Amino acid sequence: VGFGLVSKLGPGYLLACGFTLGALVWEHRLAASLEPEHINRAFFQINALVSMSLLAGTLIDLRVWKLLGL
Repeated sequence: VGFGLVSKLGPGYLLACGFTLGALVWEHRLAASLEPEHINRAFFQINALVSMSLLAGTLIDLRVWKLLGL
């Protein structure tokens, strides 16, 4: 969130940060069970989801919100 504020990113990035927070909480809860299938899902699939959501939020913010002047 601090990076977004310093970089003057707007609502698209902040929404992605909120989604990322939820995904990281979900990842932590899955990994806490210590079952191998949950740990694999947590560290491979959810980390990919986190990366893609931050990328999408940043691109949406830079392209869509800036074009609309928001």
